[in-house]
Amino acid sequence: MMDIYKNVKGRKSLLIIGIILFVVFMGLGLLIYSGEIDAEYEVLTKNTSENVYAKLNVSLLDSAFATETLDGKEKDYYIAFDENDNPFIIVLDKDGLKNALTTGRGRIFVRSKVSIEKEKNKTSLIVTEIPYDILKVNIVKKIDEIRIDKKIEGIIEVRDESDKDGLRIAIDIKKEADEQLILNYLYKNTDLQASYNYNMIAIVKRRPKLLSVLDILDAYIEHFKEVVLYRTKFDLNHAEKRLHIVLGLIKAVSILDEVIRTIRQSKNKADAKENLVKKFEFTMEQAEAIVTLQLYRLSNTDMVLLEEEANNLKLIIEGLSKIINEEEVILRYEK
Repeated sequence: MMDIYKNVKGRKSLLIIGIILFVVFMGLGLLIYSGEIDAEYEVLTKNTSENVYAKLNVSLLDSAFATETLDGKEKDYYIAFDENDNPFIIVLDKDGLKNALTTGRGRIFVRSKVSIEKEKNKTSLIVTEIPYDILKVNIVKKIDEIRIDKKIEGIIEVRDESDKDGLRIAIDIKKEADEQLILNYLYKNTDLQASYNYNMIAIVKRRPKLLSVLDILDAYIEHFKEVVLYRTKFDLNHAEKRLHIVLGLIKAVSILDEVIRTIRQSKNKADAKENLVKKFEFTMEQAEAIVTLQLYRLSNTDMVLLEEEANNLKLIIEGLSKIINEEEVILRYEK
């Protein structure tokens, strides 16, 4: 498999590709939804043509990595931007990411999209997007419990202001309160931040297997080679059969008068095929092609066109044979 890695600029390049694929897969699997995220609203939307869920268009080009401390451990977080250039955060456990890439298992954190609005007498934390598969009602309930129990000072009120235009949770806090401290507390103690496990199990050679990124690339390359080989063998078989028939037609045209005389003297089609095989050493497949042609078509067949087709088929067969016998040729199709 090392020869394959060299063809795509080495293992380092594959690892970089793998990391990009990992981020893309997790971005696709953990899309942050905008809109009502309530169990009762799920039922309501089944009877309406308007879908208020809006998936963010995330571009890897409009992203950046940073580092912060989360739960006492240093984490990397991935900052992505929606179509309006508003950021949202995917927090990556450094060890979790490494394990995901090297073993196939890991964990990431997804944070809600929160902005800060400041007014004369208060400050509000405005939540407009929450992690996938999280119920909004549970978030509102938990934040209100934290407010009532005064587990952290500064929260005045939490309101669900969502409507048909999208999700909106307003958390009013005292003007003098530290909004970042409160927000970090809510991330840690509510579903404003959720974790998701990465578990890449796939069927490899008819058996389930936990795959690292390099294992995935290896499996893909092997599968790609199998597809190319099966397709090439099919095309090669078809080209060889056609060349065999064309060579038979060329031979028949070169002795056309004798072939036509033999066919006319035969009792029927089956007898004509047997006579052609015995008298001129055609194969049964070639004899079938000859007698299938009507005599006037056979007599008007252009020898030059047949020879051109035969030469083209020989070139095709040569190229297909190289694909089957030389691995490097197969890998060119992957680029």
